[in-house]
Amino acid sequence: MLNTQNNPVTRAGMGEKIRGALAVGKTRWGMLALVFFATTLNYIDRAALGVMQPILAKEMSWTAMDYANINFWFQVGYAVGFVLQGRFIDKVGVKRAFFLAVLLWSLATGAHGLATSAVGFMVCRFILGLTEAANYPACVKTTRLWFPAGERAVATGIFNAGTNVGA
Repeated sequence: MLNTQNNPVTRAGMGEKIRGALAVGKTRWGMLALVFFATTLNYIDRAALGVMQPILAKEMSWTAMDYANINFWFQVGYAVGFVLQGRFIDKVGVKRAFFLAVLLWSLATGAHGLATSAVGFMVCRFILGLTEAANYPACVKTTRLWFPAGERAVATGIFNAGTNVGA
């Protein structure tokens, strides 16, 4: 069940929802900026391996198959993460879950620096995918909580622009 008690957009009747949304204008746009930047960070973390691949392949003697497997394990983690993260966000709330996800995916990104083999990178990429999967469900839920229905598509477009900025 959606907790709407502390949300000015959804805690009252339809007319009051709109007035409440206008009253929190700066706050909701600030929230949108946060999810935009989280999305940007999400894609910077994701794209970094592709940029570094030629150097890492040479330094770590990766084969094309090693690199393919590293990317495969990211995708597996991401697919599993979508199911788990959506449920987790609904259970503990978007604020706590999103904070934890950003923290964990940042730690997973940093852990790549400790990996000494292709298998180590596969583990790091799996964990990165698992935790980064929280981004989209958390962003969608944030726009649902902070924006009235008539502005959610715009808000979604803005946070999703972070994918192109980060990539």
